[in-house]
Amino acid sequence: MFSLTDLQIAEHDWSDCPLGTPPEWPHALRSIMAMMLACPSPMFLGWGPDLLCFYNDAYHPILGYRVDTALGRPFREVWSEVWEDVEPMVSRALSGKGCTASDMLLDLRRNGVPEESWWTFSYSPVFDDAGKVAGFLAVTRETTAQVLAARASNEAERRRELALSAGNSIGMWDWDVAADRVTSTSRLASLYGLHPDCASDGVPFAEFLKQVHPHDRARLQSEVAAAIEACGSFQCNYRLLQADGSVRWVSAQGRAIADATGRCVRFPGVTHDITDLMGAELALEAAREQGGIVVE
Repeated sequence: MFSLTDLQIAEHDWSDCPLGTPPEWPHALRSIMAMMLACPSPMFLGWGPDLLCFYNDAYHPILGYRVDTALGRPFREVWSEVWEDVEPMVSRALSGKGCTASDMLLDLRRNGVPEESWWTFSYSPVFDDAGKVAGFLAVTRETTAQVLAARASNEAERRRELALSAGNSIGMWDWDVAADRVTSTSRLASLYGLHPDCASDGVPFAEFLKQVHPHDRARLQSEVAAAIEACGSFQCNYRLLQADGSVRWVSAQGRAIADATGRCVRFPGVTHDITDLMGAELALEAAREQGGIVVE
């Protein structure tokens, strides 16, 4: 079965090509082409003094609008937009040394308009029938999706860290309900009197309950159980006992997540220190009870 590139080669006018027609090509070129056309990974070959372009079917999407005109043309003409970016790699390959590049930003303009895309390449020298370097072979993989996903993840982490640093003792947690293992930020672990290592290692939920004020513990457990039962949202304000004997008010918010059977398997959330807020509200309530509120 012929590939699309096989058909392109058969239909191409090679009369003006310095290589001649395919039967006249050097044995080394025909061998590399046979290997390349059988490969499922995108591959590109630049051959001869002008680095004439050859490629396999998997490379067609990378060429974009160029796919109908790139075959047999000089590399520098076909990829003029990115020549300055890749020329150092091409030169290294032509010197007989292989090289790689990971997550390289290139504007390929596959649809004729500027675009941001990222690529991982390996460039290797190829040799003619006399054993001399005759060009280079590139194995190519697009990594745009991975780079953008990592960028989004990094931005989310940056925003999370910004949120964590903006307030006083705010932290995130994730409870693997089935395994009864709570992981959290180190700041949250410290707020609950746990060693920072617990943040990454995880501890049973009961370890977090130990610091909860005895008067609030049963209410907290009841509201957690209700959220798990309903696989719904959760919000609870309660007090934490600190090592120095003080009490901190916190507000915990989360949501129980169910699996396909409807059973809660995860319970992630965030906890804020609301001591100052609760102190102000309690003082206001006490003043009201004592008739000390003055309305101007």
